[in-house]
Amino acid sequence: MKNFYTPKELIELLRFSKNTVYKYLEEGTIESTRVGRRGGYRVPAEEVERLLKQHGTAGLPSQEEVMVKVEPDASDEPSGVPLSIKSQRWLEEVKQAPELFDWFVGLLALLSGFSLFLVPSYFYRESFALVLPYFSVARFVLLASGMGFLLFEFMRNTDGWHRWLHGFLAVPFLGLGFQYARGQEWRGTILYGAVWLVMVLAAAMPKIPQVVRFVLAVYLVAASGAILSWLGPDTVGQKLFDSFPAFVTPVATFSMATVILIVSLVSLRLRNWWYLVASSINGLIFLGFGFLAVVIGVWDRAVSYVLFAAFSFLFPFWERLRYRKSAGKRTLLTFVYLGFVLLVGLLVVSLSHYAAEEWAREKLEVQTEAAGGEVEEFLKKAELKAVALAQSPLLQKALVEEDTEFADQIFRDTLRGTAVLRRLLLLDSEGVVLWVYPESEIDIRGNDLSFREYVQRAKEGEVAVTDLFEATTGPNLWAVVAASPIYGAEGELSGIVVAGVDYEELQASLGSLKIGEEGYLVVTDAVNRVVVHPDTERRFGFYEELVWNVERWGGWDGQWGSFDIDGQGKEMALTSVEEVEGYGWRVIGVQPMAEVTERVNVVSLVVFLLMFGGSVAWLFVDTVVRGGEK
Repeated sequence: MKNFYTPKELIELLRFSKNTVYKYLEEGTIESTRVGRRGGYRVPAEEVERLLKQHGTAGLPSQEEVMVKVEPDASDEPSGVPLSIKSQRWLEEVKQAPELFDWFVGLLALLSGFSLFLVPSYFYRESFALVLPYFSVARFVLLASGMGFLLFEFMRNTDGWHRWLHGFLAVPFLGLGFQYARGQEWRGTILYGAVWLVMVLAAAMPKIPQVVRFVLAVYLVAASGAILSWLGPDTVGQKLFDSFPAFVTPVATFSMATVILIVSLVSLRLRNWWYLVASSINGLIFLGFGFLAVVIGVWDRAVSYVLFAAFSFLFPFWERLRYRKSAGKRTLLTFVYLGFVLLVGLLVVSLSHYAAEEWAREKLEVQTEAAGGEVEEFLKKAELKAVALAQSPLLQKALVEEDTEFADQIFRDTLRGTAVLRRLLLLDSEGVVLWVYPESEIDIRGNDLSFREYVQRAKEGEVAVTDLFEATTGPNLWAVVAASPIYGAEGELSGIVVAGVDYEELQASLGSLKIGEEGYLVVTDAVNRVVVHPDTERRFGFYEELVWNVERWGGWDGQWGSFDIDGQGKEMALTSVEEVEGYGWRVIGVQPMAEVTERVNVVSLVVFLLMFGGSVAWLFVDTVVRGGEK
């Protein structure tokens, strides 16, 4: 038996007209190889065997029979272009369509899920803050669904060695499930357990009807995705249930699985135009995600979804143009190639964001350190002023003689000569307020402040202490920087001078330190109360989330975190913390995430479009212009 046959020999064997055979060879309906300078065709023996079986001829003749010239009678001449082979080829393509569609949906689901993992978490957390719970659920569901579809492809092959392969591949998933179970991480246990069950069913029961196995695979992975969203307490399911009914997540998950199931079953049994509808539905879904990304302003994610949608719409047309026996293999290679390019593109985006983050982190640390030095110098000036005032003989004389006018004059001259102090208090040895300058809206003279920590520490001889004076409200709320004791001639405690800092002046001194265009500085005192903030309404308040993060992360230095500027803790920002030695104050530099990624998004988008767009253009030229030739 020969290995290859010429077109002339093929005409004699199939009894087709010359035009018909060469037409099929040029279209690729009959697989062949071009040889020689003139581009002659050689048809493999396996292809000829297949054609003979489809056309009703039993087997190939011997080489001697082929070498004998055949002289057919007039009655044996073909009377037209036969439709049997083309119809059979069309039926094979339709039968092959669901397999290609499963690969299509499965790989897209995997790539979409991986994209949510590859792009840094702070990126989509900031950009998709309003719909974050849905995207977190979609991340797990897409990955689980993608694995389910690819596992279903293993189910199609029910040969003996495939069954052994399924059993072998199931062992690692079972081991991972046990490992997660021992650590009481039930999300991983359920996910890998579901995958293991699918693999075992594929290996142990290959005779289950194809549709039943398909339904089982889809709903098992969908169930795992739904259960993932339930488990917590810090999972997305907990966040969902805070504002939505408990049935929303599982219903959405199973609805997604049902849509995928119906679309795939439609493409499994009906004609090619239904296959086009199925891919179009998938494209519309990705267009919806792209529109949402555009509304939110995440342009690189929007481009990704639009490219997915375009590929969904064009996929059936490409397959029709590449109409040949090797369409399945070529389609698989196409997906592998595009998937690789997409993952590399996403990796470039991630590395770009990482580089931008490192650059912003280093710059922010330098600026925060400089701001910490400014605050420390500011507080030292206030402390020195308070100590100098407490040691003034004139003030001691006014205190002994209870001369309020003289004390007011001393306070007035002290505040006039410094820009760091806002208010001065003179207390007696018991901690009762004697004089205040400038006067408060509410008269606080006579108030007993002996319970205050700074008064108690001043009685013990300490000088530099910080607290927030809350005897009155509104404009009378100010921070105590120093409480200095006043000693009499014999060393006894005569009184206490309390000095408070002027926040406006401190804010102005820090304003010269620019952190980008949208960055800002926050200063907290020794009790973690915000004393400097760009939003004046946020001053003098406790931010529980801020304090908790500072204590948890050891200063939150260099961490991406949720900073409570809007009272809801949703803004993503890079923070750097500088401790003010000797005072217990902290200077926190805040760099919003949006500004860090704004410039790098443009560069990464260009790289991504060049890589992925160039790949799609190459596939289009290879398919349309060259006609899919090898």
